[in-house]
Amino acid sequence: MLCCCCWPPRLCAISLSMVDTTLVALLFYRSADLLCATFDHIDFVDVIIFAILLGLLICEILAAVTLILSDKRGIARYVWPRFTLLICQLTTSAVVCLFLLLYFSGYSQAMNNAFISGYEYWAGIELTKQERNDAYNDLYMYAIGLFILLAVYATYNGFEIYVTYKYYETLPPEDFTPVKQSERRPPRPPPPPFNPNYKNGPPAGYK
Repeated sequence: MLCCCCWPPRLCAISLSMVDTTLVALLFYRSADLLCATFDHIDFVDVIIFAILLGLLICEILAAVTLILSDKRGIARYVWPRFTLLICQLTTSAVVCLFLLLYFSGYSQAMNNAFISGYEYWAGIELTKQERNDAYNDLYMYAIGLFILLAVYATYNGFEIYVTYKYYETLPPEDFTPVKQSERRPPRPPPPPFNPNYKNGPPAGYK
């Protein structure tokens, strides 16, 4: 973020996009490696995480490519895929934070019971009372950590949107159409010299 205060908006926006793409690619690689390591006993949660990271990686790559093309070709609408991705990420973070606020405001018992019941259904096991109490404490600590992480990420995401918008303002407007060199008319040649005292015939008195 400190570098973006000194860099041009285009370099800052493209750099942030490349950082996001790299981080998602590393997470996707880690998820794929874990999925391959447990291929004989695949967990449903691991499959969901792998699918989410795969879709997010594709979106990040497309957004980064179109952002670079917008800089090379000077086309403002190529920035919109990046805008769409950032706004969707910010909206998702805000919805999850709102859900966590409901969790902390007195609905933790009901939500914990729903989570644990779903886990028991998918895993095919039944937890004891002590195991349920331990799961309640773990879920509460996970919720606190996730809320802090999402709050920091939402702040970073808002900064990315601001930088991308500043870069978008530097591009030509949508209705601007540059004129090609071949469409320009060549300049007209200068008129021939003209002397008003010049006459075609010989002067009077000439013999």
